[in-house]
Amino acid sequence: MRYTLISKYRSEIMGLAMLWLMLFHSPYLNFPYPVLNTLKNGGLFGVDIFILVSAMGLVCSLSRREQSYSEFMGRRIKRILPMYYVVMIPYTLWLIFQKRATWATLIWNATLLNYWVLPQGSFNWYVSGLMTFYAATPFLFRRMRNSKHREWLTLVWIVLGTALSQVMMRGGEWMHQDVLYRIPALVLGLLMGFYVLEDRKLGWKDVLVWTAGLLLYGGYGLYWQAHQDIVWMRFNYIIPGLLVPICLITAICLEKLPLQWLAKFLRIVGESSLEIYLLSASLFLELPALRQTVLPAIFQNPGVYFPVAWVLNLSLGILMHHLSKALASGDSAIGNACKSLWSRLTAKWQD
Repeated sequence: MRYTLISKYRSEIMGLAMLWLMLFHSPYLNFPYPVLNTLKNGGLFGVDIFILVSAMGLVCSLSRREQSYSEFMGRRIKRILPMYYVVMIPYTLWLIFQKRATWATLIWNATLLNYWVLPQGSFNWYVSGLMTFYAATPFLFRRMRNSKHREWLTLVWIVLGTALSQVMMRGGEWMHQDVLYRIPALVLGLLMGFYVLEDRKLGWKDVLVWTAGLLLYGGYGLYWQAHQDIVWMRFNYIIPGLLVPICLITAICLEKLPLQWLAKFLRIVGESSLEIYLLSASLFLELPALRQTVLPAIFQNPGVYFPVAWVLNLSLGILMHHLSKALASGDSAIGNACKSLWSRLTAKWQD
């Protein structure tokens, strides 16, 4: 068994993470069994999986060819920001119309400084945090590539990231924990990227290391569970110990079990995970309020409302992803039609 399995099932793993995260982003939905509610609350791991798998892919990208820092960031910006603006701008305007945000908020959201400034009506933190991680990746990549002791360097960065998260949290900087406690996910993803490039085999020593990490961070999490009232904060302490085992186990199951139908569905969701996430963190945050006011009475039941919302969220996200690909390529009928329409509109504007 080799680490390349994670790369092989990269999209499927991201799809599973997206579904798990949607479950976590479902307030008022409670299951009759505590174990299911624990699974739901653990859905915040989905973002950490995104970061790990993305970092792994970035190592492969940086290793394939030399590229300047501006070229590297340009590719990330081209992939992420257009869709971010498509979702963020209408959502922020809606908040301004409702007087839940100001015009300054639109500027902060557009510049991705919103997460660090935290204005009223600030858009979801993920894109700002992700671009921050991307900005640091070339430096971290070069440092790991030149190191003869990558595992120890990774461990140092994990400890420093965990310590920084603790210091900031105790200093009252709770609002910035979304990025800070995910530093381990970033560096673990970079390490996995090098393992994939080296076609490293998953040996018994690796199993011992990941088991030890799981036990260490699991014990750390159990300790904080007794000292922390906020549910999601209980989970973040065990994330570094869980991430790689979860990705490996998922990839092994998809490789060994007859799950082709599930793999295909997860691949579709994973490829559209950015668009699905953006909608989940904006439009579908507003729907619980609508459920209490204008939607039919049947949707007052969370067990009915949330499954319908999930289907809509997935469908719109997948549609947006394929539409953006069509527009970018210009090869499809949809892409050509949209470009033709845009050309006509701009021509009339110029006239």
